[in-house]
Amino acid sequence: MELLLRKLDEFAASEGAQLLLVMDEHQDRDAWVDQAARMMYQNADKLRHFIEPPYQVESHRYQTVQCADWICGLIGRFGAYRADPDAYSDWQWAEQVFAPRIDDLALCKQLTLILPTAELSATAKPPCAPELGPEPSGED
Repeated sequence: MELLLRKLDEFAASEGAQLLLVMDEHQDRDAWVDQAARMMYQNADKLRHFIEPPYQVESHRYQTVQCADWICGLIGRFGAYRADPDAYSDWQWAEQVFAPRIDDLALCKQLTLILPTAELSATAKPPCAPELGPEPSGED
C-alpha cells in the first residue's frame, strides 16, 4: 500500500495536482487509512498531494465508484491477458474491444505490470512512473 500511495503522490506532484482517494469496500480499509494518515502527517517524507486520507464509500450509492469498478475490471482483464495470453486467453475480448480505447485515454500510456514473483525487466519506464527506489521492508 505504501508504494501505491507514494506513486499516486508522485504522479499528483508531476501534474501539479492534489488528490482524494476514494475506496470501494475493502477488508483492509482501517489499516490502509491508518497507514495513509501516518504517511501524510508523521513521516519526514510526507505525502504532500493528498487532501486527506483515503475514505471508503458504498459503491452501490455512487455511480462514479461503480464506473471505476467497471473500468478497473476491464483493465484487470486485459492486463492479465497482456501479462500471460495463454493463461488468460478467455479475456482476449477485453484486449481487443476495450484496451485500445482505454490506452488512448490513459494519462499513463503504458500499462506496467509488476507481478510479485517476477523479476523486473530493464524496459523503459513510462513518463508517469516516478522513481521511488526499492520497495520498503514494511518495518515501521
